[in-house]
Amino acid sequence: MAVAGERQILEDNGAIDLRASWVPIAAGFGDPTTVIAPDRVVRATRTPQGPASFELRRDGTRIVVEAFGPGADWVLERAADLVGLTSPPPPLPDHASERIHGLRAAAAGVRLVRTHRIVEALVVLVLQQLVRGKEAGRAHRNLVSAISEPAPGPFDGLMLPLASDQLRTLRPGALIAHGVLRKQAVTLRELGFHAATLEACTELPLADAEQRLQRVRGLGPWTAGSLMVRVMGAADAVIVGDYHLPAFVAYNLSGETRADDARMLELLEPYRGLRGWATRWIGAAGKSPPRRGPHRSMRQIPGRPR
Repeated sequence: MAVAGERQILEDNGAIDLRASWVPIAAGFGDPTTVIAPDRVVRATRTPQGPASFELRRDGTRIVVEAFGPGADWVLERAADLVGLTSPPPPLPDHASERIHGLRAAAAGVRLVRTHRIVEALVVLVLQQLVRGKEAGRAHRNLVSAISEPAPGPFDGLMLPLASDQLRTLRPGALIAHGVLRKQAVTLRELGFHAATLEACTELPLADAEQRLQRVRGLGPWTAGSLMVRVMGAADAVIVGDYHLPAFVAYNLSGETRADDARMLELLEPYRGLRGWATRWIGAAGKSPPRRGPHRSMRQIPGRPR
């Protein structure tokens, strides 16, 4: 049986790279709430009007946005933000280096997406605290599959993000079996209790929103900065406290293979006002610095076979 959705068509002259713009938002490979492919993104979300799913897909020089479920109208009202149409790449200052010019050109299709949903993005970020990305993705898949429910619409297997009431009732000890650290589990419960206050951050000036985020126990500068860049369209936000980002930025801006936050901020200072953009261009088009050692194996979940 076909499922009817509501549709909006946006003209972008083929400029926006949907995949590159949305990759930082998904919880890794196999995210049950988000499917990302070249020229197509499918996402489930919980809106103030109810659950919804939506598809963003390239159609020549246009992007078709199709939404399903009780929250479909809410999604379509924000369609331009979801594809990044409201965040065209800014011009570079006259003193910009050839390196940053090259990165900007190579990542010309990247946009700063605004999803207008804070808690579902924070769930992913909290699960990424203190662990490798693959471990975070595994924990997110396990949690959503065990606790959430299917999203409305025609997308088989697509699941809704966790709801605030589901987060409030989580039992930290029980989440260890899903690959969630106890500290992460405690913070997830905090998200549930503070959901209304956190969602209101979308209406605040970005500096005020970043301060409010960090008033919630378990949300520090790394989590707040990551949220600002990934889903709030913060053009100048910089993520500090990240294990990989300083070296990644330094390698692409100066050729240095090692750096700390202070050195990263020093290198980004000439681009103040668009430092968030600079790090996104580097993330999308930059090269990784030489590896310092072998990759660590994934942490085993207690009580589960390898």
